[in-house]
Amino acid sequence: MVNPKSEQDPVKAIARCLAAEDSAGAVRNLREAARLGRLAPADQEDVLYRIAMTTDDRRVRDAAIDIYEAAVREGRDSGWLWERLGNLYLASGDDDAAIRAYRRVLESESLDGETRWPARCILADLLTGKGHAKKALDILRPAVAALAPSDTNAAPVFARMGAVHLALASPQAACRWYEKAMALDPNETAWPKELALGLEKLKRYDLALKYWAAVLAIPSLRMSDTVMDDTRPIFKVQEYMKDTAIAKAHKRSCEIALGGNPIDKRGR
Repeated sequence: MVNPKSEQDPVKAIARCLAAEDSAGAVRNLREAARLGRLAPADQEDVLYRIAMTTDDRRVRDAAIDIYEAAVREGRDSGWLWERLGNLYLASGDDDAAIRAYRRVLESESLDGETRWPARCILADLLTGKGHAKKALDILRPAVAALAPSDTNAAPVFARMGAVHLALASPQAACRWYEKAMALDPNETAWPKELALGLEKLKRYDLALKYWAAVLAIPSLRMSDTVMDDTRPIFKVQEYMKDTAIAKAHKRSCEIALGGNPIDKRGR
């Protein structure tokens, strides 16, 4: 933990505390910086937001929410403020408040001149989780229209479109959208896993088998089948090994569901 008394400059101490994931120390130094007039109010908000999004301390997060709610009440009604407020609500587990905030983000698009695709993706996920997949499609379509197909920012939007189609029990459409996302970012492990799991739930084991194989073909997962060297931290290797084991187990389950023999020629 960083000791604020040992650091003459509280602003530098805040940076050190954030790097060390010392949220309590960051808050103490933030208060000291504010007392000394070293940070403007907007900068204080920014630092508190960064602390709140990297800590499990509910008190810090609630303090950040209070500040950002006050900001929008004062008429600072901008998209980025609402987006941060939505992120804070989401981190606090208040999905309904997060939905309301992200909707305000979208209402501000015409003022900001931005697509706000991250907010659209999160809002689509929240609506889909609450059983409103068709509304989620309406949220995502403007981002799909605004982003160029080759824009890397389009990848998460395409993936969310795929997730919504899974919720709508449209496996072929889901595959098409996820394929677009994976073409833009072939090393992303989350999307083929999401797709494969969703296809399993729809009992489309034939398609799920294809995407579990795709997961296992991702370079970061193939690393877990090799001997560990000094360039890879042990926690990374453990993570890769866990992902590989999960993917292999699901792949085998799909093979069994399709009538395959779970026992290979060597009796394993």
